[in-house]
Amino acid sequence: MRIKLDVSKSLEKNAEVYFEKAKRSKRKLEGAKEALKRSLGKLEKIKKEQIDEIKEAKEKVERKKEWYEKFHWFVSSEGFLCIGGRDAATNEIVIKKHTDKDDIVFHTSMAGSPFFVIKTQGKKPGQATLNEVAQATASYSRGWKLGIASADVFYINPDQVTKEAKAGEFIARGAFMIYGRKNNLSTSLKIGRAHV
Repeated sequence: MRIKLDVSKSLEKNAEVYFEKAKRSKRKLEGAKEALKRSLGKLEKIKKEQIDEIKEAKEKVERKKEWYEKFHWFVSSEGFLCIGGRDAATNEIVIKKHTDKDDIVFHTSMAGSPFFVIKTQGKKPGQATLNEVAQATASYSRGWKLGIASADVFYINPDQVTKEAKAGEFIARGAFMIYGRKNNLSTSLKIGRAHV
């Protein structure tokens, strides 16, 4: 290592100059180490955030579908799960597999309608839910394709719905016989989609 000395200064003055340079260099080195430490901390935080974002994205992609998502479905304004058939096959499934004794079953007065069911879980839905399900039943019916503005919908208890036909009659897939008193509602056809 070579050291330049200023001949116009004493040996002590030259040593003092180098001592000051060493102190400044040491402070700069400590500052650089601190800046590096802060930068590494920020980098670690960014990496963690990216890993969390990737995990969150995977969870969204890998979300398990609920059993009712293969049907038309929504949660009413009063918090009741409401499910409806998409076609004859899913109408059968909704009525046969997913309708409990306390649920309420909906259908329109015309053919080509889904069966909708309010999953009550033993609670009594209010008029708001009844109206919402009536509207969904009418809106997903053949009436939508026909361009009608309103339709008559009825609701009944599950024990009024059966596959047993009268003697000599045949019941097609997705169709059922309805017995007993019906509760009628008239509703407009409107469908809105929620953005999740």
